[in-house]
Amino acid sequence: MKLNLQYISNVIEDEYLEKWGLGDTVLISSQTGTGKTSFVVNQLLDSLKPNEHMIYLCNRRKLSRDIKKSLLKKEGKLTENQIKKLDLQELDKQTVFGKVKVTTYQALAKQIGLNLDLYKYIILDEAHFILTDSSFNNKTHLMLYKLLLEEYPQSIRVFITATPDEIEGIINKAKYYKQLHTYETGRDYRYLDVSYFKKDCDMLQLIKNDESDDKWLIFVTSKTKGDKFEKELLESGIDVKFVHAKSTEDVIEDEKFPQKVLIATKFLDNGININDDSVKNLVVLAYDKTTFIQEVGRIRVDIHDARQVKLYIPTFKASVFNTKINTNYIPNLRKVELYRDSKKYFKSKYHLDHNKVPVELFYLDEETNEWQQNPVGLRRLKLDYGFATEMVKAFKDDSFAYVKVQLSWLELDCTFDESKLIEKVVDVEVVNELEMYLNGLIGKFLFSNERKVLIEKVGLRDNKNRIQKGLKTINSYLSENNINYSISSYVDKRRKLEDGSENPNRDKTYWVIN
Repeated sequence: MKLNLQYISNVIEDEYLEKWGLGDTVLISSQTGTGKTSFVVNQLLDSLKPNEHMIYLCNRRKLSRDIKKSLLKKEGKLTENQIKKLDLQELDKQTVFGKVKVTTYQALAKQIGLNLDLYKYIILDEAHFILTDSSFNNKTHLMLYKLLLEEYPQSIRVFITATPDEIEGIINKAKYYKQLHTYETGRDYRYLDVSYFKKDCDMLQLIKNDESDDKWLIFVTSKTKGDKFEKELLESGIDVKFVHAKSTEDVIEDEKFPQKVLIATKFLDNGININDDSVKNLVVLAYDKTTFIQEVGRIRVDIHDARQVKLYIPTFKASVFNTKINTNYIPNLRKVELYRDSKKYFKSKYHLDHNKVPVELFYLDEETNEWQQNPVGLRRLKLDYGFATEMVKAFKDDSFAYVKVQLSWLELDCTFDESKLIEKVVDVEVVNELEMYLNGLIGKFLFSNERKVLIEKVGLRDNKNRIQKGLKTINSYLSENNINYSISSYVDKRRKLEDGSENPNRDKTYWVIN
């Protein structure tokens, strides 16, 4: 499938030479695979004059390594094979590559004396994380916020992101630039075949049933959930690996992972691409648009010939968002109110209990030893609280409310179909065993005791865990799971058995497997 997307270089053309000027801000909204790195490393870099320089800011070490490798490849000093064998620790230490300085946002925050006006281009890759990444400490957040709000008359700031909504709002509000240039590569997620699930167990059973060589990438909302998924899949003999922020092992090599299933928290959702045609299944558990779109975008597809990827998204319930409101958002909003009402009381209350102060909202000024508020964190809190409140209201009228929101983020609203809901997924091994069992009963009369054994073998239960004995229910189950057997019910009217003896089951009901 050819996607309706353009490469960044085709969208911008020669405007970076003709229209961009010092003091300007550039916002590039780009879907994965539209040539972001190529545009910067080739066209922008080649346009620099002998005395001009560029700084490339990354939010993750993995992304910075990829950019550095692209620069080394451009310089032609190392072969492709040599680049693959580079000592990554040594590569991390090197930050300057000709006219380009490559560093992370976190490292930049520590370089207090660094004058960004020395750089013609300030490239802010994965720029949305200035506002969304809770792993940044407050110093980093504040420094990055300045990159949005302050004026840089001697530089051109280039913000690159797949989710520009929040960044664009702040940039437009600040207006600390001479001109704003915005570019859009387009949005096209038609290559996604989206299904929905209510229960995690159904999604996990799909994986257990998958006997193909296709791989799965699963994004989870917490380490606890990731650990749980990994444990359950391992117990079923699935080759699975869970990676999170504290993982020391780098499982991604050459944009591929060796396992059948890779589970990850959101730390993997930026700066890391999966470019592997065998990854055909993606599960995304996320509570907000930015995280959702970023995680969907981790799987690379060829925009000229995109393969189909199956995307599985949760329905969630109002209770999920209510829990976040009551256990997180409201308590934190109360702390914000307390701080605004009385900074003195706030300080005394948390003087000996800093751990109870949410680090994403407040920081202790090292010079004054006074608590200060983090505007980035406060903005994030208000946005998340507002969205959760809207979702709780939406669920009153529609149990698929969050599914429809997620589809709207992908601009796939028109594809919603209740039949795409996945539920009551059965274990293929159990089904196979049941088929063999039924095959062995063909031609036999199943009276009360035999029926009881069959019913237990099928093992259907209702929401109250009561065994389901109805013939119609059992036959529906067999049909839904493509088990090519059915059960018929009769009354035994035989007076005598084949050996001439009296029939003890005369006028009794029996089942027959067909």
